Amino acid sequence: MIIGERSDFFLQLDIVEKTDDNRCLYGLFNFWIDDYPYPGNGTNITLTSTSWHLVADYADILNYEYDGSNIPFEQINFEEEDNYDDETIKHHLFNRSSGELWDYGLHTKFEIVGETLRFFYSQNEGLWQLKEIPLIYYESIVKELDELIKDNFQALIKERFG
Repeated sequence: MIIGERSDFFLQLDIVEKTDDNRCLYGLFNFWIDDYPYPGNGTNITLTSTSWHLVADYADILNYEYDGSNIPFEQINFEEEDNYDDETIKHHLFNRSSGELWDYGLHTKFEIVGETLRFFYSQNEGLWQLKEIPLIYYESIVKELDELIKDNFQALIKERFG
């Protein structure tokens, strides 16, 4: 299943297997950014919990106290942004590198600047990259994913298993 209508940024969810009671669904969960899937590996990502975390994280992304810096990408010190234990460091980005996407190598950070979501991502501790998308577009992806969760992924189950 594809969530999002832009070819340069969308979400892919595909069931590979499920438990008999449909409570746990496993499969592909990728952000497609400029023709590449992230994390792009791993067919046993737990779709139910990963989807739920993505929806729940959106509220945190919206409520994070950004300083409005809009620091040019080349000037962001990602090593400093990763230093969570040092409370003297002002973190400009909201970090959400956790869960199974992290286990498969996808690290993400976010910043909201006006009506734009700055989506920072790194795969397997490689170079950080930036994709800027309209905040309202990302919100539409989260809302569609939330509807899928509320319907217990019935559209995905039906698509895969009939």
